Amino acid sequence: MKIIFRADGNSTIGWGHVMRSLSIASAARDLGAECFFVCADDSMRSLIERKDFRVVVLNTDYRDMESETDRFIEVIKKEKPDNIFVDSYYVSNDYFRTIKKYSKFIYLDDIFSFPYDVDYLINYNIYASHEKYSELYNEKTMPELLLGTEYIPLRDEFIRNIPSGVRDEAKKVFVSTGGSDEFGLVLRIINKLKDDKELSEGIEYHFIIGSYEPDFDEIKSLSESNKWINLHRNVKNMSEIMNMCDVAISAAGSTLYELCSCGVPTITYVIADNQIGGATGFEKKKIMLNAGDLRIVDFDCSGILDNLKMLINDFELRKSLSEKMLSVVDGKGAERIINKICS
Repeated sequence: MKIIFRADGNSTIGWGHVMRSLSIASAARDLGAECFFVCADDSMRSLIERKDFRVVVLNTDYRDMESETDRFIEVIKKEKPDNIFVDSYYVSNDYFRTIKKYSKFIYLDDIFSFPYDVDYLINYNIYASHEKYSELYNEKTMPELLLGTEYIPLRDEFIRNIPSGVRDEAKKVFVSTGGSDEFGLVLRIINKLKDDKELSEGIEYHFIIGSYEPDFDEIKSLSESNKWINLHRNVKNMSEIMNMCDVAISAAGSTLYELCSCGVPTITYVIADNQIGGATGFEKKKIMLNAGDLRIVDFDCSGILDNLKMLINDFELRKSLSEKMLSVVDGKGAERIINKICS
């Protein structure tokens, strides 16, 4: 079996589309499939190739997917795939109708934009709902739906992960702002922490720094003069870093599901429209604390710090959140996706 994964990543849109596609591709390869990636440009080539997957670059604009169809079809005709996975917010139904003539078509969704004309539709998010898709499709024929957290495509290190458990005291905090940190949240959070002795004395902060961090030089300088600031760049052991921490702060993207697999009590927040469902979904089920939409408060991080104080000082709350988080994922999501589609 041969599978094409069509996904892009860069400093503007982050790495999420490519990372979750890589998780599914790894599971498919383990089950005997030949997998490779097709990307608009070279931005993610080195990352994908480090995972031992072939990459075909179309040399097109990732924001204009309809303009790439002729080049993509050339690749499809040459490779003759059995399945095509697409993970992008820049798709259209014209794009789907053109491409699906050549192969079974699978789309990874999390924003309910329009009734996608595909064969399989995957939405693994905590807010995924059959009712929402029924409304979206109305009287149109729905594809086969793979919905809910049982289909979360975790990376290998989280599938093998053994949670460290909830410690009596919260002394280490994990902080992730996404691959690009386009709003400079790392620096904003550090500056807020510097002014708050309760949160900066006796607590270590472990910041995940993306390759496109805009304030890296200033952040590095601050870490050198403040020993409580620890920076992790080009991380290859994310689960290890998460497991050594007692509390986490993370934007409401796919990192939340990785934190669930580690059971690290988490404060989440929103910096993009596609994160609203995740943040509110976890909040409604009382699985995570939600500091809200930072865009509304001009990226002021006070809400994050208020929730952090509460979580650090309440062992029972941390324990309760951790137990609920561990119930969300079991590490078999990517395998379930492949088994469903290839059955």
